[in-house]
Amino acid sequence: MLRNAMHKQGMGELLADGLVEMGAAGRSGKLYEDYYKNQPVLGKTPPNNSAGKK
Repeated sequence: MLRNAMHKQGMGELLADGLVEMGAAGRSGKLYEDYYKNQPVLGKTPPNNSAGKK
């Protein structure tokens, strides 16, 4: 249904199919399986000292 609506609005078939597949994977948990198996250790990031430099 969503896929057909996106096609009717002119979205490319490949993109619409990919978005529908990604949404289904997110809802099922499949999308996050690898992330949770290999979850990074998050911490502070260094300041961005390049602001305004050319």
